[in-house]
Amino acid sequence: MKAIKYFTCIVLLALTSRIYSQDQTIYLFDPAGVSTSFQFTLSQLTQDPVFVADSLDDSIFNYDAAFLFIEYPYVLSEINVDRLINYTAIGKPTYLVSDPAIDSTNQPFWNHIGLNEMLYLLVSSLVDSVTGIDTTFTQGIVIDTSFMSWGIPAPIGTISPILTGQSNGLDIHPTYISTIDTLQVILDLYNLIDDEGFLRRVLEYFNLTPPQNNVEIQFYPAIDTAWIFGGCTGPDLITHNLVSTPVEDSITIEPGPNSYFFYYDSLGNIVQVDKYYFIVTDLFDQYEYELWFHPKSWPPFDPILIPFDSVFYFQQYFFDIQLVVKLNGVPIDSLSQFFRAEWGLSVEDNGEIPITFALNQNYPNPFNPSTKIEFRIADFGFVSLKIYDILGNEIVTLVNEEKQPGTYEVEFSIHSDEGRNLSSGIYFYQLRAGNFVETNKMVLMK
Repeated sequence: MKAIKYFTCIVLLALTSRIYSQDQTIYLFDPAGVSTSFQFTLSQLTQDPVFVADSLDDSIFNYDAAFLFIEYPYVLSEINVDRLINYTAIGKPTYLVSDPAIDSTNQPFWNHIGLNEMLYLLVSSLVDSVTGIDTTFTQGIVIDTSFMSWGIPAPIGTISPILTGQSNGLDIHPTYISTIDTLQVILDLYNLIDDEGFLRRVLEYFNLTPPQNNVEIQFYPAIDTAWIFGGCTGPDLITHNLVSTPVEDSITIEPGPNSYFFYYDSLGNIVQVDKYYFIVTDLFDQYEYELWFHPKSWPPFDPILIPFDSVFYFQQYFFDIQLVVKLNGVPIDSLSQFFRAEWGLSVEDNGEIPITFALNQNYPNPFNPSTKIEFRIADFGFVSLKIYDILGNEIVTLVNEEKQPGTYEVEFSIHSDEGRNLSSGIYFYQLRAGNFVETNKMVLMK
């Protein structure tokens, strides 16, 4: 076993004038050697010893928490299965970054943590909140995941709101806590743990770090969506880092030469604004700031640091602008605001800029031998329209390309190569465009 020991120190956190001491030891099992950047982030956030191993042995029981990188084709041996079952059974928190290879040898461990209860079930998920989806869901809302259960895991039971998954590009990336109440196990099938903010929430959830002393940050005006219109050439903006009062810092976002800002009020009216603001309470004049551009539409790319006091050009229809607050060069808090942008001359027949996506019911339905599917695209981007059978097997891709905003219609026929062998029954067609995903049902009757 190879071990890498990071530094240990006392974490000073000014919460109700108490000093927290973190004397935790963390075990990181990484047989494939893929966790180097994660190791560094984990040690920085916990400021505790992190030991990295490429093999499992009984020393794992000496540690307070475990992070396990178990990726296919790695298969747990029977003795390691017993170790992990015993480790999790005594209540020690465990986080699995996993694409599991399931066979008869390691099946007992996956059954132990409730994998089969979380994976590929036709159920509805009761959640407290979901981010990254157009609609805002509040406590008590049930989201039906049955239509997409062949492509992503769907849990049974209640998901902790701290650990709810996020949408990323065209795929929904969920992370679930084990449904076995006596365990403290989180299964991450999509490596959300690479996100520092998400990892921080996981560590706090497991009491491996004390909750951070949140900074008071506000976005003004207080709106769900901030809009930018960029004319024919594309949107641009200018940011400034200002000190507005002795106790508050003001970080402004102003329209560039080709753009203007607006939002929709509760009645649907357009309200034009000259600036957007992040306002931070900074009583001791101690914070530093960064603004980051996080794309959420096509084409995807890594977040970009927005320079202050210069024109920033972009071509994204959906994005977040995140304010990161730093103390002595270390990020301590952040706030993100969702933006939508429009530009160019593509409009609907009534001359208005389209602002909604839609997937209409096919017609006729039931159908034989052909049916038409109409959909509406609000923003330029990559669009896919696919048909699946009731088991989730893909039948045909009808659309798979970039499209301008507008209304489109495609036809599906059982006389096509893909449709000639289909039998009577229920089928599903799914539209994906940016963050928009919608699925409808249709019936073939021969």
